[in-house]
Amino acid sequence: GPAIIHFGAHDSHSAGTDVYPPSFERRVAPCMELMAGIVSSESNPTFKIAFSGRKRPGRYILKFASKGFPGAHSGRHLYNMLGGRVYEVDWLRADLLQAHDPDPENALKLILDSTETDKKVEMFVGKEEQKVLAQAMDCFPWSSLSYSIHRGLRDILVAFSKSRMNRHRAELANILHNAVKQHATELEAKGWESKFVSDYMADMAAAAVSADKGDSGDSVRVVTDIAMCIAQTSDAKKLDVTEFWTSERENLGAMDVVALVKCFILEWSTDFDYQMYHDLPLTMEFA
Repeated sequence: GPAIIHFGAHDSHSAGTDVYPPSFERRVAPCMELMAGIVSSESNPTFKIAFSGRKRPGRYILKFASKGFPGAHSGRHLYNMLGGRVYEVDWLRADLLQAHDPDPENALKLILDSTETDKKVEMFVGKEEQKVLAQAMDCFPWSSLSYSIHRGLRDILVAFSKSRMNRHRAELANILHNAVKQHATELEAKGWESKFVSDYMADMAAAAVSADKGDSGDSVRVVTDIAMCIAQTSDAKKLDVTEFWTSERENLGAMDVVALVKCFILEWSTDFDYQMYHDLPLTMEFA
């Protein structure tokens, strides 16, 4: 029979002592796509890109393959099981470079984790593929919590965004810190406890963003709720698409803050080994 998956609050949370809002939105479709290694955009139906999985140590070059996902091993089977149409999806394929091959010219080199501990992958990214990665960052779906995410997708996008994110990290932390006082009434109306907002929330958000990774869902909820106040919306879909990573601007507007917070969500997301689909039943029901 089908596996029945139930969502429940963390055991340590209780209505009497919790300073957090009692509920938040969680969209299943983006969670499922990211587990399969896919970033897509509802506003641009032609943009649907899949990522190769984590690789063995070596040198690789990332190649864009239009509608190439049916030829992938990566998350293709999992996406099929979720009801996805693999033939609609473009693919970023990682081609192994041989020892005698020179490093590709005019390519960005990313240093990624490999499937072997303490050994790395060198991934070369050409100009066209860099544009695809920038669009994937701008189309990365908004979430109030970090994701369980396809590790190949996370490896590449975190490495690709790192230098620009680091240039703005201190500024982003300061923007979020200052926004708490400015939007205190809105945050309390969302369900955040008043003393937490006034005494702790700003520092907690700044500290989380200043770190380049973490695993606290509570910290992610703090940062994302502040960002939604800055963007003046409670509609997650309105935050799914930004124009920061595909531009060269450095002055941060409200939606640029959203773009950087989505990068923070990506950094704090948990690696997911898509190969676990071998152990799943053919039917899953979410309750």
